[in-house]
Amino acid sequence: RRRSREQLDNLSLDYAFLCSGRAMARAMAQHSAVFMYEFLHAPQYDPINHANRGCQDVPCHSAELPYVFHSQTCVEGAAWSSQEAALSAKMMQYWAAFFHSASPGSDWPQFSSASNITLMLDTDRIYQDASFRQNYCDFWDQMGYIY
Repeated sequence: RRRSREQLDNLSLDYAFLCSGRAMARAMAQHSAVFMYEFLHAPQYDPINHANRGCQDVPCHSAELPYVFHSQTCVEGAAWSSQEAALSAKMMQYWAAFFHSASPGSDWPQFSSASNITLMLDTDRIYQDASFRQNYCDFWDQMGYIY
């Protein structure tokens, strides 16, 4: 039963967020600079999604926001591990650079339809991936999206 739930979650998340976001980024990249990221870390405590049972032990939509704004300390009783604090510091650095110069830095390359490069953000490593769930997104691209 849990496996079926995970498959349904992946199916709906791919369609609603990841793949439709990639399709939109491809269209936008023809006209302006686009930088894609995927937040992979399942927070110890997610102040936005904590009441959603489906968000336990997985990163849900908007789970990265406390890391971008280093706002976890604003939530009573919530604490970050040293790895989570380091991830937050790196994410703040990326966002600040982007706000300052319209580029988050050289280790986060610009997205294009040809490259599909996405920055993968996690506590154990930050890396670039050009094929994250590509087959699934290619499928949804062929099916089309309803916006």
